[in-house]
Amino acid sequence: MPVMTIQQIQGLWNGNDENLWRSLENEGYMDQVGQDRTILEDRINNLNKSEVLGGTPDVFYKFLREYFEWKYTQANLRATTLRRLENMNSTEKRIVLGCFRALDEVLSDETESYNYIRDSLTIAMMIPGLGVAGASGLLSVLFPDKFGTVDQFVVNNLKEIGVDTQVVHPENLSVDDAIRLERIMIDKARELNSVFTQKDWTPRKIDKVLWCIRVEKH
Repeated sequence: MPVMTIQQIQGLWNGNDENLWRSLENEGYMDQVGQDRTILEDRINNLNKSEVLGGTPDVFYKFLREYFEWKYTQANLRATTLRRLENMNSTEKRIVLGCFRALDEVLSDETESYNYIRDSLTIAMMIPGLGVAGASGLLSVLFPDKFGTVDQFVVNNLKEIGVDTQVVHPENLSVDDAIRLERIMIDKARELNSVFTQKDWTPRKIDKVLWCIRVEKH
């Protein structure tokens, strides 16, 4: 895993070392994921959104099961959340898929504002078993150019950098916490695209970097 001093993390965030950003987003992230989850990681990262949202409710449900397998790495938590997901009936699956299709249309027209974040999180949290962190993760997988995953690792590393997240309980994020964190990652992606004269930096890539780095312990 990429272990960095606080000064190095701050230098990454406030500097303009594109090679370091790229290295952490690619090799650094995959090193943290681990070899045993590479296949699943590849499937999630190469997701065909059109197939997922354009298919039947059962196709979408199959994707949700795979997402839960990817998101919840702890076996006990994964089992608990999957049991909740399995309680969805056919009507609920159809309604949720319809909501995500509508959301896809809204987000395709969204450019500069942040107005979509709260409504998007609310829709994702309709899915049994998903709290704020899980909902943001699902959105980041389906809409990586609009969302990053928010969790305790992202919060703690932002605090090390010196970013005021206003989060009191990193392990129990509120929707308002998530909105602030999403805005931070959206803004950072825009900044990197401007500094590096690129167009491919997304909130999802920012969360991958923030998730994989660990602070050096003395």
